[in-house]
Amino acid sequence: MENGTGKIEHQNGSLLHSKPGMSPKAGSPEILFGREFSYETIKLTSSFCGSMYNSGNVEKLKQAVREKNISYLRQRSQTGQDLDAVDGSGFAPLHHASSRNDMEMISVLLDCDANINCQGHQLLTPLHVAVRYNSFEAVKTLMEYNADPVIKNADGATPLHYAARRGCVDTSKVLLRNGVLSVNCRDNSGMTPFHFACVIGNLELCELLIRHKTDIYARTVEEKNPLHLASLNGNKAIVEILLKKAFEELDNHAQYINALDFEGNTPLHLACQKGHTEVAKVLLSYGSDKVIWGDQCEVHLQSPLHLAASNGHLGVVELLISHNSPVDCRDELQRTPLHRAAEYDHADIVKYLLQAGADIEGKDVSNRTAFISAVKRGRTKIAELLLESGADFKSRDESRRTCMHLAVQHDRLDTLCMLLKRDRDTLIDERDKDLQTPLHYAARLGQLKILQILLENGCLVAAKDVFERSPLHAAAANGHVLCAEELCKSNPGHINDKDDRGLTPLHLAARGSHRDTCALLRHVGAHTMIRDSNRWTALHHCASGGCARTTSSLLVYHSALSLRATDREGNTPLHVASRCGHVSVVEMMISRGADVTVCNDQMLTCLDVAIESGQEEVAEVFIKNDKWKDILQCKPFHGINPMRSLIQTMPKLAEVVMNRCVSLSDLPRHHPDYFEEFDFSLLASCESGDDSRCFSFFGPAVMVEWERETLLMHPLTQALLQWKWRTVGMPLFWVNFLSYLAFVCLFTAFAATERGQQLLREPGSTLPDEEDHKIFQKKNSFSIAIPVIIAIFIIIHMMKELYQISVQRWRYLTHFTNFVEWTCYLSALCFVAPYFSGRNVFSESMALWPLASLVTLLSYLSLVLFLRRFFYFGIYISMFFEVTRTFLRVVVIFTPIIFAFSLAFFLLLKEQDSFKTVSWSVVKTTIMMIGEIDYGSIIVEAKEQVNERNGAPLVPIPGFTAFVVLFFCMVVSVLLMNLLVGLAVGDIDSIQRDANMRRLATQVEFVTDVDQRYPRFLRKYLKKSVLKIKPNRRIKPENVLKKIFDRFSKSANSKHGISDNDAAIDEPAKSSVSVEIAKQRERIDRLQNTVEDQTRLLREIFHQMKQIGPQASSVESGRD
Repeated sequence: MENGTGKIEHQNGSLLHSKPGMSPKAGSPEILFGREFSYETIKLTSSFCGSMYNSGNVEKLKQAVREKNISYLRQRSQTGQDLDAVDGSGFAPLHHASSRNDMEMISVLLDCDANINCQGHQLLTPLHVAVRYNSFEAVKTLMEYNADPVIKNADGATPLHYAARRGCVDTSKVLLRNGVLSVNCRDNSGMTPFHFACVIGNLELCELLIRHKTDIYARTVEEKNPLHLASLNGNKAIVEILLKKAFEELDNHAQYINALDFEGNTPLHLACQKGHTEVAKVLLSYGSDKVIWGDQCEVHLQSPLHLAASNGHLGVVELLISHNSPVDCRDELQRTPLHRAAEYDHADIVKYLLQAGADIEGKDVSNRTAFISAVKRGRTKIAELLLESGADFKSRDESRRTCMHLAVQHDRLDTLCMLLKRDRDTLIDERDKDLQTPLHYAARLGQLKILQILLENGCLVAAKDVFERSPLHAAAANGHVLCAEELCKSNPGHINDKDDRGLTPLHLAARGSHRDTCALLRHVGAHTMIRDSNRWTALHHCASGGCARTTSSLLVYHSALSLRATDREGNTPLHVASRCGHVSVVEMMISRGADVTVCNDQMLTCLDVAIESGQEEVAEVFIKNDKWKDILQCKPFHGINPMRSLIQTMPKLAEVVMNRCVSLSDLPRHHPDYFEEFDFSLLASCESGDDSRCFSFFGPAVMVEWERETLLMHPLTQALLQWKWRTVGMPLFWVNFLSYLAFVCLFTAFAATERGQQLLREPGSTLPDEEDHKIFQKKNSFSIAIPVIIAIFIIIHMMKELYQISVQRWRYLTHFTNFVEWTCYLSALCFVAPYFSGRNVFSESMALWPLASLVTLLSYLSLVLFLRRFFYFGIYISMFFEVTRTFLRVVVIFTPIIFAFSLAFFLLLKEQDSFKTVSWSVVKTTIMMIGEIDYGSIIVEAKEQVNERNGAPLVPIPGFTAFVVLFFCMVVSVLLMNLLVGLAVGDIDSIQRDANMRRLATQVEFVTDVDQRYPRFLRKYLKKSVLKIKPNRRIKPENVLKKIFDRFSKSANSKHGISDNDAAIDEPAKSSVSVEIAKQRERIDRLQNTVEDQTRLLREIFHQMKQIGPQASSVESGRD
């Protein structure tokens, strides 16, 4: 590095570069040690210290400088070693020598080519350090060696800023000698050296800077000019110099003397605020404005007199008044100087302002006089002084509060006592805009000592406010038990008074969960069964508040009557607690005997209310209660079955209920008498009370509607479906299935036999009509009987479909299988029709055997759909249809690509029979899509052949055609087919889950539809609420066939469920797992109980703190 080249280098290369003698533009950013600074005027001729901190070398270098080992320094310089290495404090040897004013070492280091402008900690140069430590000789030496005085540190300060801040006149002269340094350079806060000189009050330094053309009008970032700073610090001589110079240079000197800073203060404001009387006198003599009004001040409207009065500067106040400052001028809150002096307890100023003619009844924006403001602030002596001076004792603020209201509201005990001594009868029962007396305030705020004083002075105890509430209402609502006790002692006859909403103090205390206050009111005679306008008792309000301990205190007396009390809508306190989700309160009421089955006027139980409000924890309390079955079996006349609501909104709790509906025998699992008992009463019940629809609620149907697969796979649901299947579904299913199977078999045999006897003619042949109809006129037992039987089967099945239409109505059209069956039956009728008429009505269209083919395909498709009821077949059939649905969606998306290739092949290969038309080209291209390209016959062999009909070549453009075929192979045969395979394989798990859900839905729908078709008396006969299964009983010979059918038709859960002994888990393993699960559940329950106990404890502590806090403060203030 070279000294003074103007180039700053770093290990990573050049960071800054400026030409010698040129300064960067004002505000240009420069990067120093990774930080960005913006300077207004800077001339860089310095370099960073050349080396990073190395403890060994730096310590030797520091020691050499400290011991003045000149030979070591020169040797180090001659060998090219760095003399600018910084130590742990961030300073180089030249910095330390400058701070110690060691001119000898400074000269040696500079002679050894040390960087005179090296920047250390906070970008300080040796010149900064010398000025900071007032090392005058060091400053002179550095300046003689051409140190750069314009370099700024991290705060943007030059050495001249440090000199001005410390009042170093001689140092400043040295720095300003060569004329390089700008006297108006600013630091990061916008301060120039002249600003600092005005702050410290150094007159000689200020005159020096003024001689060097400093800007006396420069402003900082806070919009303060030197006059502001000089006035703020009470520097009278500097203020006079600035004002004289401004008056000489400026035509509009008033603008300078009344300049505002960012807070809206003029120099006079600052002088008055600090109490600099002499400075204020000078400013006033030069015409400073005594009042700054709205458009001149954007921040506040305080005049200098306001500031002087607020800060207690009597001399300044006298000065301003003597210069005709308005004694009643207003600030932004319309307060006069008298208000401010009264608020801040400056009695001497209050006296002087009153003598000067201040308006003692002047009111601020809140309609408060100076007397009211003094009372509010607790300035007792000021309040007495104002009263003696004629202040209105009955003055009120904008809320019509008197001085006593404010004294009570702000806990000014001494002031209140003074007011009561002056006049104890006039204002003690006065009311504010809400008709509240001072006693209301004391009761609401829990100020016990003040409340006792008011009661001792004979205030009205039972005064009612605009809401018809007494002070006891206020104390009870806020839980101030001590205040409530005093009020009850003073006038016990108003304990049960009601407000305009019918609320007693006990109601309000219960609503706020104030247990001690409720206990006090109960003890002194408050009635718990009093109702408010909504027919709520105190227990209703307590249930809404959610405090279990308060609830317990209210249930000490008349608990049964309180728990049965209902409001306008028939809600008991338990209903209210359930709606609000207060678990602890619900548990408390249930433990005290609350009726969990009672319904309100909307026929909703407490469980219904909890479910409707989404309070899952409360609902769980009811489900785990001993009367859980009674709650769930309540049959609302207008509401929704509770189990339906649980399945819809709280499936986890529905699973808990279903678990409780399954009971296992205490016997060992392999015991012959071991049984499993299933209670179906909650999954199949009546919602409306109408016996004609006794199974209007069917749990599995709701599970399907809301896609609750876990609940559908539950053993209880599967047992219910199996029982329904065996009792009502299996007979109809097998009759339907076997009849349809007979139809399929007969049609298959008949179509195959008849097709073997006929020879189809080619379209356009000349075969006579008699030969065409002869086959239908041949009569034998087979050709006569079979069509009739087929027609009978078809008519029977069509009548079945018509019955389904009458039952299902529009829902019938939502099933694809119904359209398949109707198409099959109608096509079969059309096929057998010629065998009844003896004539082939399809001889022209050749549609007879296509109809037979269509019937065959659709009939076997319907037969496959019948097999979906069996688990072993149904899961795969459902998966097949899911994959088909995915395939069709993808194919529809890529249909334009397939058609594009079909059209391309038609245009290129029209001479070949496979592509002779667009339709045949589409068929051939679709076949090619699965990999049947047949490239040899289409391209290789055909390129040498011609069309026999017209002699055209079969492949007119072989090269381009081969390219199109290759492109087709990549896009369609490879990419598209792999995409389809990937979708099928990748989604197999989700497809299997969806297929299982669809199979379950089909099973439930079938059982539901079949059950509704049975007559009423038969449904009553087949109704069964409890099913007991003994899986280990021996199978009778006559039940073997039934057992086989069951094995094919049972569900996945039955396959591995609790009713299948063969698939059961080994007893030892099951026992071990059960024990471990029980232990884990026990641990979780203990942790949950601990957390709940801690939560209750924290809530009680919170309520106690709310009650005790204001009372303790009242007692303490009373002691004071």
